[in-house]
Amino acid sequence: MIRHAKQELPFARRNGLESWFRHVALGAGHALSLDTSSLPPLRPRVDWGRWLVDCPGCGGAELVDVTEPVFLCLSCGNEFSGGQVVRVAFPAKWSDIEASIENLPEARQNWKE
Repeated sequence: MIRHAKQELPFARRNGLESWFRHVALGAGHALSLDTSSLPPLRPRVDWGRWLVDCPGCGGAELVDVTEPVFLCLSCGNEFSGGQVVRVAFPAKWSDIEASIENLPEARQNWKE
């Protein structure tokens, strides 16, 4: 099974974008603007069965979820976007990608455009 951000954070309230991101941002000590940045969407990759986005600001990587396709870096608080969340552009056939790698050993569950 490919893991998504919400599966990795079972303690987070799962009733929508605002509560989940506020919970994570506050826990990491970041102020957060839920106004979506006008920056182009970021592209995810799969690494060891997890959807991730690499932060264009600090170079860190964070889990992302296809049901809430937005990015928040817990290392820099999205400094590159003025603290605004940034949309994530999942591939149109993301479920096909997951299906093609989910039976591989976890260390080989990788994908990148």
